[in-house]
Amino acid sequence: MLLQVIDVVLKSPSDGADVLSPPPASDLGRPIRVVLFCGPVLERGMIRFAHLLESHPEVDLVGAFCQSSGLSVGSRVADLFRRRGVVAVPLAILQVLEYLLRWVVSPSFERRLRRSAQKLESRLEVVSDLHDADVLSRVRSLSPDLGLVYGGPILRPQLFTLPAYGTLGIHHGQLPQYRGKKTTFWALYNDAPTVGVTIQRINSGIDTGELVRAAQVATGTRSYRALDRELEEIGLDVYLDSVVAWKRGNAIVSRIPGRRGRLYRDPVLPDLLRLYLRRLIRQMAGLGSKGSPAERRNGVLLLTESYHPMLGGGENQARQLARCVSAARDPVTVVTRRWDHLQPRVALVDGIQVRRIAPAGSGHLKKWGLALTLIPQLIRYRADHGTALVCGFRVMGIPVALLGPLLGMRVILKAESVGEMSGDFFANGLLKLGIDPDLFVVRWIMSLRNRILRRADVFVSISEVLRQEFEDHGVPRNKIVAFPNGVDTQAFAPSGPGQKARLRQALGLPVQTPLAVYAGRLVSYKGLFDLVDAWRDVAQSIPEATLVLVGAGGADIDNCERELRDRVAATGLGGRIIFVGAVSNVHDYLNCADVFVFPSRNEAFGLSVIEAMAAGLPVVSSRAGGLADIARSDNGVLPVEAGNPDSLREALVAILRDETWRRRLGQHARDSACALYDHYAVGDRYLQLFA
Repeated sequence: MLLQVIDVVLKSPSDGADVLSPPPASDLGRPIRVVLFCGPVLERGMIRFAHLLESHPEVDLVGAFCQSSGLSVGSRVADLFRRRGVVAVPLAILQVLEYLLRWVVSPSFERRLRRSAQKLESRLEVVSDLHDADVLSRVRSLSPDLGLVYGGPILRPQLFTLPAYGTLGIHHGQLPQYRGKKTTFWALYNDAPTVGVTIQRINSGIDTGELVRAAQVATGTRSYRALDRELEEIGLDVYLDSVVAWKRGNAIVSRIPGRRGRLYRDPVLPDLLRLYLRRLIRQMAGLGSKGSPAERRNGVLLLTESYHPMLGGGENQARQLARCVSAARDPVTVVTRRWDHLQPRVALVDGIQVRRIAPAGSGHLKKWGLALTLIPQLIRYRADHGTALVCGFRVMGIPVALLGPLLGMRVILKAESVGEMSGDFFANGLLKLGIDPDLFVVRWIMSLRNRILRRADVFVSISEVLRQEFEDHGVPRNKIVAFPNGVDTQAFAPSGPGQKARLRQALGLPVQTPLAVYAGRLVSYKGLFDLVDAWRDVAQSIPEATLVLVGAGGADIDNCERELRDRVAATGLGGRIIFVGAVSNVHDYLNCADVFVFPSRNEAFGLSVIEAMAAGLPVVSSRAGGLADIARSDNGVLPVEAGNPDSLREALVAILRDETWRRRLGQHARDSACALYDHYAVGDRYLQLFA
């Protein structure tokens, strides 16, 4: 397995970990305030880390300080010579060549990185001594919850203890044997099987603080530069994960296990030459570790257009499935698109390797580039992964169905939307491009596409409407399996006594008024304009009622968020309909609600409805597409006609006026969700499919 999370950092006290001075015991209820310390050079990793902090909804970067004589090119060159001596000359040449090559290979990424650097520099305070009294005073005035260190500044107690919950630092090194700078090099030099990165709580020593998170990368036959880049990518992700864990109160700090190794000196030129010569000889001799065929083919490669931290039902399902499979099989690797240029290309999510590939950035059409860029990933992972599971095959399905059998991989296609097989899913996008979906050439291309897709070994249907769509377009019945999506019924549990009022207050929502919630993407086919029209009449019947819309339009081509906000403003409902955007704590909004509403006109399954049912909410839902399997009165759901605002209004008014009925329906919905859609039971069915 390429990546592993060190077990000790994930153990609870009962597992034997030596747990020390824990972080806050519960979620702060607001973004965690962090201050960043760096120096003496503004590194690429530091710039990207600052970008990730600033773009994360649960983090508030309140200040950044760099201990340096300056950030000019001259200052950086002088620092390089001070730290590296004679070796600085070839290093400087290599860095310049690498810089030029990056601009040639990926100019778009470099431009974004430069803009992020300029933005950071405008906020960065460059100081000669981080421990100056004036600096300490400014840090104190920011009232940070947590301090963060990147780039090697040495902090003394008066600074690393100033933030309320201490200060975290990132260290490359395979603890406890390898500590300090350049430990990746020395691990390779000494033939260590893995190199690592750790997140530690800073104390007065070097690499001796309490351990918060750690990750390992197998060395294999890869070069020092390749491993160093991989560690930087993973380190960014693990560091951000540690900050969020601290904020949520579920971080665990532990003593570093074992006896600490010695601090290694910086390598000199003879060390570099010996290492590269030795590794070159080994590669030519073909001595790389490959493992047995049985071990190599046991893994699952999960391919999806988007993944955590992107928010949505499909993303949540892919993440739950990856966690379930990872607990029972080894390895599981997720390949997805890099929606943000500055996101780490390699990340650890729930201890699972996530590889984000080009084309990077937002844009409706960029996802089609995945049809080409995932090909090298299929080739790369074929030796370890005998199964390729595509979640949402509208883009990735063709190359996987074509190449998977040639690479000896079993191909499983799972549709996330109605129309992926028939081609109806693409109709709106084609019309926006001025192309008639009924043109002969379009229908011929779709027919050819489906012929290729039918080469897959298995098709997963999450609803009856998808199963019928598969059959209607030539998929043999013996290739179709019916697995519903699942939900974590413990995470989406009903709120306890008094919790609803406290949550509403914490989230800034009306405490006493009847509250309806919608959760999902703000896209045109979700029936949201029907909901706004219906709510205008609900507001007249129940003047105090409030509607909360949880979600955003995102990168979907059917994004209607701006038009929806304009419609709400035009109808004078600005005080009665609240937009909260994309959030990671959907369950909190469900636990605030009195009723959940889901008026979709086109739905493959309706995971949001299941989550609301698990939270013990009465649900008002259309029966469009796959919702017909769920939106039934015997499931505790009040069904309405899709595209009919009058039907929606009548149901909402009736349920909001009758508290006893709401309570009875909510309990019935909770029972149905636990019995039919618990994610552990669904995960077991996938494991049987992979066996």
